[in-house]
Amino acid sequence: MLAKAHKGAALQEAKINQGISPSERSTLLLLLRKISDNLDVPPAAMLDRGSGERPEV
Repeated sequence: MLAKAHKGAALQEAKINQGISPSERSTLLLLLRKISDNLDVPPAAMLDRGSGERPEV
């Protein structure tokens, strides 16, 4: 079941990133990090621990 969830998440991420350049993705992640800071979302709440890197699952 977990593998199915990871596969679904990977497909969703591919859809989100479709047509976005690496530079645009970096900018997007920076802005999302700022938003999460504004909302006091702890880095540990995110799968990538707030690094913006794609974790290996």
